[in-house]
Amino acid sequence: MAIAREARSGPTRARNRAPDQERDGGAAGGWSGAGLGGGTRALADQLGAYTTAKEFDPTLVGIAQAESKRAGLARKAAVELADPKKLGLKQKYFDLCIIRERIAPVYEKLAILGQVIPAMKAHAGIVISDYVASTVADAGALERWLAVERHPVPPPRMKDYEALLAKQQVQIRTVQDESEEHIRRIVRGWAGFVMASEQSSIPRTLLHVLLSEVELWARRAAAIESGAVRHIRISGTIPGR
Repeated sequence: MAIAREARSGPTRARNRAPDQERDGGAAGGWSGAGLGGGTRALADQLGAYTTAKEFDPTLVGIAQAESKRAGLARKAAVELADPKKLGLKQKYFDLCIIRERIAPVYEKLAILGQVIPAMKAHAGIVISDYVASTVADAGALERWLAVERHPVPPPRMKDYEALLAKQQVQIRTVQDESEEHIRRIVRGWAGFVMASEQSSIPRTLLHVLLSEVELWARRAAAIESGAVRHIRISGTIPGR
């Protein structure tokens, strides 16, 4: 999840600014659901942003921290363990929230949105990219995916999302099916990781976890290709308060 506030001047900046960034105006960001930290490091490397990332899985936090340190981005792409029930967001402060694959795998969906929505300003934007159950039944592909998930929660249906957002008074503007592009991103992402790992050795202690991650993402992609799951993008706004 990325939550950003509008800067007083210039481009949008995000929360958790590093102290020395107050002087030079560099961007900073706050994320949760960091996974192995690839997106966090890309943000820090390409945009020079200081980003404090949050991840719910302690094993992934350890790997992400090690990878950031190895990339020379330990400070600019820090990864911390987070509790989805205690995100600690400042109230009525943010202009934009992006939630990426963080709601479907967590039972306490309302607990997350219940913290995010009060942190948003009136008329703020919210974008959710997540998995939803399809009307096309393929129980086998779905079960094979969930068997290796860290949080084996069946994805919600689109109407469940609509009810969830309506309860939080979020006005849905657009809904897009990004399933095919999501599969392409999975393939590109792991291909890039493999290329990078060939140039530097991976500690033996991390190999088992990384192999598990490869299998997890492969099964996610297979579930989408089977039609049992779709990857959607919801754009909405917070009403005036």
